[in-house]
Amino acid sequence: MAAHAKPRRRKLRLPRPFRRPFRLLQRRPFDHPGLLGMVLVHLGLYVVAAVLVVIA
Repeated sequence: MAAHAKPRRRKLRLPRPFRRPFRLLQRRPFDHPGLLGMVLVHLGLYVVAAVLVVIA
């Protein structure tokens, strides 16, 4: 039972800190490096897809 109680506590603790950054992301998206990282990852995926299309 203790093993099952620990994940539940973690799940309850996680949403609280995660909600604050998400609100900050909605207000100031360019101030967060995490969002910029996600954008760079998506751009990288698009570049890879474009290269594959060109090769094909």
